[in-house]
Amino acid sequence: MFFYTLPKSADLDIFLILLYYDSMKLQSLKSKIILLAVFIILVVGIAVGVSLGTKRKHDKSMYDTYTAIYIADENGTICGEAKQSVRQWLDGTEITAVPNDGYLFSGWSDGVYLPTRHDTHFTQNIEVNASFVSKLKTLKYNYNGATTNNSASSVTINYDSITSTKFVIPAKANFEFQGWYLDKEFNKRVTDKDGVYYLGKSIFYSEADTLYARWEKHEGIVYPVLMIFVDEIHAKLDTVDKQIFNLDYKMILPELKISEQIPEILSEFLNDGFDGTVHFELDSYFTNTTLDTNCYKSGLSYYGNYEYYIFPPNMAEVAPILKNYRSVLTFAAYKDPDGIIHQAAGYGSNKFACIPLDDIYYRKDFLKPLTGTNSIQWNNIIPVYTHEFIHTIEQAIGLNNLHDYEIYYKKNTGQSYLSGYLLYLLNKAELNGNSTGVPLTYWTGNIEVEYYYDAQKCSEMGAVRLIENNIEHEPSISRAGKIPYGSDLTVEAVAKDGYKFIKWSDGVTTAIRHDTNITSYLYVFPIFAKEI
Repeated sequence: MFFYTLPKSADLDIFLILLYYDSMKLQSLKSKIILLAVFIILVVGIAVGVSLGTKRKHDKSMYDTYTAIYIADENGTICGEAKQSVRQWLDGTEITAVPNDGYLFSGWSDGVYLPTRHDTHFTQNIEVNASFVSKLKTLKYNYNGATTNNSASSVTINYDSITSTKFVIPAKANFEFQGWYLDKEFNKRVTDKDGVYYLGKSIFYSEADTLYARWEKHEGIVYPVLMIFVDEIHAKLDTVDKQIFNLDYKMILPELKISEQIPEILSEFLNDGFDGTVHFELDSYFTNTTLDTNCYKSGLSYYGNYEYYIFPPNMAEVAPILKNYRSVLTFAAYKDPDGIIHQAAGYGSNKFACIPLDDIYYRKDFLKPLTGTNSIQWNNIIPVYTHEFIHTIEQAIGLNNLHDYEIYYKKNTGQSYLSGYLLYLLNKAELNGNSTGVPLTYWTGNIEVEYYYDAQKCSEMGAVRLIENNIEHEPSISRAGKIPYGSDLTVEAVAKDGYKFIKWSDGVTTAIRHDTNITSYLYVFPIFAKEI
């Protein structure tokens, strides 16, 4: 038996000649026939391959050709080749939908939300339209029976000066105004009762054109939840090995579209599960200011690295409205695939939880519609949110059974965590033969709530003093404790010599503050400055 190895530098014709002459040297007729057969097969195969290759090279009819058409509406243009002819299996060229002055790109007709796209691997014709929306959003007022302050017919929000928008605060005899909403069912809050705007830039992409005044209150137990979606971050975070992690992030349109779905899906799960026993109101807040390092807190993780999470009381923009909610969930991208500043899928504590937004769309392709295999797997994601939501509750009442219950539930039932979480929230869960879960007294408010007036960060400048029954206690670096749900407190920020009080972290500008109807964890700190 002979074995031939063709050197990389050898020509194929020389190899075939050598193979032919070597076959002639063999003594056995059978061996000669076999080797000659191999020779003939090689020659014929190469000839056919060359023929087909030449035909493919010169005969374009062997391939299908597809057309890609990209169309912009009257408020934008297409940068790049708007009409392309692309051979089968090949790629088109990159194009970008560019808005005219005063407009924003709002998406492609096939569900892609990035303005720049590069369609590849063509197997069919495509025609897609780019849409744009105005940077000026005008909304009509529907006062729903307001009796005073109801003369303005509409309000216009400017994309470049959102925070300066002033909303009407109407009044109605024998009713209390609850805020403006984007729908008749009052599911999507636009402002609170004081006119504080919630929706950030997301409102410009909404097709709604009317604001609805809400007056009536939901009967029964109402549990308000705030969901904060962070639009922009520029923070420098220290790592355990003394490095600096630069977190620079700006929310893009696909993330905004995903974020808008979260409250709707979680609200449906909770309200369906409780079947009217408790009504959950989930409000979305999209930030307008950039978060910095001061908005984060950290702790040492099990793995030995720092775990960073956003602490809403440190966010001046949202601090004033936190008192209106019993649970607050914050969503923000970490841009940390290597797990340098975070390892966990979320962080939950008394009232507050922080959840990495980019874990939702891990490995999803924003250049394609979020459908089919590229769709968001909400069945895997909602359990994570519910887990952290439960932490905001059980940490408030000192329950701390959730992790043990998860292990027990999965081992003994084999069912999804989500169904187990619902049992836990309804106080119908079982752990080692005993009932466990959130007691009804929590939902009804028959509990104590924590407060913390914290001057530790500025103890060299001032302190806080508790005032009870007109008795002024001695100033201290902090005042903390528990009070019955719905109680009131009065405290004073006391500046030391050479310093002056500026304001409280939630925007209260008087040194003496009166906090009334405290229904959830209250955390604030005084801000002092050196006198000049």
